[in-house]
Amino acid sequence: AITRLVEMDIEPQHYRSFEELRAYCYRVASAVGLVSIEIFGCREPASKDYAIALGLALQITNILRDVGEDFANGGRVYLPLDDLARFGYTIDDLAAHRHDARFLALMNFEAARAESFYEKARAEIPAADRRALLPAQIMSEVYFRLLKKMRAGGFQVFVKRARLGRLEKLLATGAALRSTYFGRSTVV
Repeated sequence: AITRLVEMDIEPQHYRSFEELRAYCYRVASAVGLVSIEIFGCREPASKDYAIALGLALQITNILRDVGEDFANGGRVYLPLDDLARFGYTIDDLAAHRHDARFLALMNFEAARAESFYEKARAEIPAADRRALLPAQIMSEVYFRLLKKMRAGGFQVFVKRARLGRLEKLLATGAALRSTYFGRSTVV
């Protein structure tokens, strides 16, 4: 099974629909979350739903961050082809690094999809496992802030790789700690 996952990234990939991409994201990210909750000692069944949703959110964020790099690295396109068509954006546009209104509409659409999975994950955190999920909550805060930063910067993914600085990561960690110990989510 692991060999198959690695093979999925050897050849250039194209996913026709979000459902196809979702299966990939589940295999490479949500599955890691499901293993992690066992290691963290989570006991509540809702933690599984949390792990699945958070894995999807994190992987979609990664995909958005790496759009330019993935295409440059063997022509990989993880954005669903149906979504590209919906916004009139083509693989040729991607190859040419066309950063126009169509691209921004596409990226904002995908970012909203990721945000919906972050929201679902937050809604699924069981109180009994909240402290055990602290490492996952830190990742959630960091990646959600990365997504917000990319959006605020106009998704300049062809120019540079979006990153958070140390202070931004520290603030994300603090937000996760507040959420974990005081039960308030600070992600907006």
